[in-house]
Amino acid sequence: KADDENLWGIAPRAMRELYELVDAEKDTLDISVSCYMLELYNDQLVDLLVDKDPKKKNHEPDKKNNLAIKLDAKGVVVVQGA
Repeated sequence: KADDENLWGIAPRAMRELYELVDAEKDTLDISVSCYMLELYNDQLVDLLVDKDPKKKNHEPDKKNNLAIKLDAKGVVVVQGA
């Protein structure tokens, strides 16, 4: 059941906790939240939270939203285009 929090995965639990923290601090801080959820499928990096083009198959990449995993100058992994 979706309403049974004991069965929730890591993403729903993290989102719930994040927004509980935002709500607790809303009177003292100006907070903005953005996120993406990535999936590597058939050697393509796909953002699962981006609206999909209904004309395309499920995991067909959108050319205008190409994502790439790179290392920056400090050796930190970044996702370009996200």
